Amino acid sequence: MSYFDQEKMVEEALERFDHIHSLHLESAAVLAQRLNFLYRVTFLGLALVLGALFFLVIVISAQMSHMNRVISVLNDHVGEINQDMNRMLGTVARLDTNMQGMEGIVRRMDDINGSVGTIAVGMVEIHQHMTVLDHDVGRLSGHVGDMNESFQVMDGTMGMLANDVQHMSRPMRQFNQFNPFW
Repeated sequence: MSYFDQEKMVEEALERFDHIHSLHLESAAVLAQRLNFLYRVTFLGLALVLGALFFLVIVISAQMSHMNRVISVLNDHVGEINQDMNRMLGTVARLDTNMQGMEGIVRRMDDINGSVGTIAVGMVEIHQHMTVLDHDVGRLSGHVGDMNESFQVMDGTMGMLANDVQHMSRPMRQFNQFNPFW
């Protein structure tokens, strides 16, 4: 191979290298443009997400006073329900006491029915009615006792619910003290 052939091969190699180098530079420029576009889109998306979060915080802060009022009203209603339940419990206890007196009256009527044997037909009917009434009163007394227990359980539950509502609303009331929008 002659010197000129070698020189020509070197020049071709340099031309190919320049061509490869220019392609590499073009690819790098395209890559840089794409990265810049991706960075802009990413920062724009991040700005939108932060804006949405900021808007959400503002909306939640604006609704805190309403939530606090609703919880206060709920506390008042639960207190009223608790008072009503106490009154109902007292009424049921009085009814239970009065029903116990009815049971004694039924027993006395049974005693009177046994001592009066001469008035057979009328007293037999009265005795039958009193027996049915005795069973009914006994069942009614049992039901009243069940109601009494149910109201006691409900009273305890309502007391715990009132305490839970008070406890649950405490963080909101404390948070409202720090709200800059009120």
